[in-house]
Amino acid sequence: MDLPKIARDQARREAAEARQANNVNNRTNSGGGQNQRRTAILSLARKGMSSELIAQEVGMGRGEVEFILNIEKQRKG
Repeated sequence: MDLPKIARDQARREAAEARQANNVNNRTNSGGGQNQRRTAILSLARKGMSSELIAQEVGMGRGEVEFILNIEKQRKG
């Protein structure tokens, strides 16, 4: 799915903010950034970004992103 430029830019900004929040949390509380990263992944997925693009945006592997998305799908299913 090809997102319009405005939506892509917004998704990238949100991912950058999540990365920044994650970095701050990792410095003050080890392990505390996973929830923000998960939130960013789910938000970007809801906007239609592919797992590959999400992985690039949040700085994770595609498999990790897909794993999180699958777990969330099972939780809600």
